[in-house]
Amino acid sequence: MRKSGFTLVELLIVIAIIGVLAGLVMIAVTGAQRKAMEAVAKTTMDNLHLQLTNYYNDVGFYPPGNAENDEGNINMVLALSDLSAADGGKGGPDSPYFEFKESDLKASTFSPSFKVFLDPWGQPWHYVRARDESGSLKAGIHSRHSYDLWSNGPNAEDDKGENDKKDKDDIANWH
Repeated sequence: MRKSGFTLVELLIVIAIIGVLAGLVMIAVTGAQRKAMEAVAKTTMDNLHLQLTNYYNDVGFYPPGNAENDEGNINMVLALSDLSAADGGKGGPDSPYFEFKESDLKASTFSPSFKVFLDPWGQPWHYVRARDESGSLKAGIHSRHSYDLWSNGPNAEDDKGENDKKDKDDIANWH
């Protein structure tokens, strides 16, 4: 007489099937999460572009800055959040151009008294104005008439805005 119930082999097979299905679901969720974060980064970049353009139209220049030492990011945050501090008091709208959430800001590694704006992966955005104070085009600039803005992307490594080569996944305003 055989007792009713599952054998050890049957239980192991069911557990293996559940494990495989769980693994497939995790892969799908991870891919969807990455795409969602990339969409957030692109939307944020579009919003920054709009507000940097508004800033330019009001004061006649883009905020100064280079990507080194968070300088560009700091100047972008100052310009878009507190016009009087960024443009030498030239004036403009009474409200900030961009409302930065405190959770999206952190103290700069290089200048701790200033805050930098973070991408969805927790890394500072890179901002470089295309032209220096004398009007000369800076080397390596892609957006020759305005600025370069990019996120390190999911791998959190600065690929200098590149995303078309193997393991390069930056999200940039010139792509």
